[in-house]
Amino acid sequence: MFTYPVKLTELAQEGLIKAYQNHRRGVLFGFAILFVTVAVTNFYFGIYQRGSIPRTVLPYGLGATYSWLLLFGLASISALILHFEFTLNRKTSYPVVIISLLEGFLTNVSLLSRGMIINVSALGYGVIRSLKFYSIKSNYRFWAVSFLIFIIVFGISVVLVQHLRFIDPRALESIDFSDLRSPADLWRLLVSKLHLNDMKIVTIGRGAQVLVIDRWVGIEGVMAVSSYPKQGWDLWSEAWKETHSHKMSFYDANLITSPYRDIDMTKHHYISLPGILAFCFYPGSFPFLFMCMFVLGAVAAAIEISVFKLGGANIILCALLAQVVAYRYAHFGYAPSRSYMLFGSLYLTLFIFYFSNEFLLDWNKRKEAQIRGVST
Repeated sequence: MFTYPVKLTELAQEGLIKAYQNHRRGVLFGFAILFVTVAVTNFYFGIYQRGSIPRTVLPYGLGATYSWLLLFGLASISALILHFEFTLNRKTSYPVVIISLLEGFLTNVSLLSRGMIINVSALGYGVIRSLKFYSIKSNYRFWAVSFLIFIIVFGISVVLVQHLRFIDPRALESIDFSDLRSPADLWRLLVSKLHLNDMKIVTIGRGAQVLVIDRWVGIEGVMAVSSYPKQGWDLWSEAWKETHSHKMSFYDANLITSPYRDIDMTKHHYISLPGILAFCFYPGSFPFLFMCMFVLGAVAAAIEISVFKLGGANIILCALLAQVVAYRYAHFGYAPSRSYMLFGSLYLTLFIFYFSNEFLLDWNKRKEAQIRGVST
């Protein structure tokens, strides 16, 4: 429904690009400090982590800010930086790629998520498309090195998260960081306190199995809903009334034999998800299902168009946020009425970038006018 121009030639987001060009090292250093700080504090305080009840509730909506940054806010900044590198230098950049991979690694470890591949692969796809659009040549060495680094950090993230999920969070509170003098001291302290040296190949294999085999949402949801004897508009209506709470989901409690019935929901919150296709078949109507799929496709295309327009023709940002929408569709079904929060934060990201660019454009114009006034 939506296709990009054959070639991107015009310079968009001139305000942001000029600021990045003038302060490149500062921006890269500041971004690194930002994502390291967010990841470390989130991991230590347990503000937002997959499948866990928050251990720390921040005031003034700061918890929501952490969630936004960890889910796709920081990755969106990576998309901007990668785009600026290609726009300005017309070549690939190892440091920026490494920073983007490091952000994905630290973010997902702090989230206790094994899904680093999701955002990073979206960024990678956007990079491939951008190189084509801007006619930038890349060599096999760049792709080989980048892919090797990705495989290494992704593997480490899966291993670490699989282990950290079974650690008592109180072990973090007993760690004394006051005597640290080097990164090596920090690593030795974490190994001893969190028992990282006890990780086994069997544990790693189980984590990989869960990630590769058990986490594909879709066909089982369709099978469960299509065979459910109480389909109808009442089921559809009740599903929309579900709110976010630390108890079994509507889908787990009513439509399937949930594997999470014996989970202690005071510490962890695990849910099963039907996916958007199965959810839209709750009424049991095929015409309604087809209409929903058509509307959802149109909505996704409209979102991608707006990302392209407001995001300064940034193909990498388009790929990332399109993945966010697709992921939400695929994992749809829990507290569906809260979807506005995800899509609202998506547009908040776009508006932040758009108005930041407009502010910097106006700032540059005023500064140039002052310089001309002084010179005359």
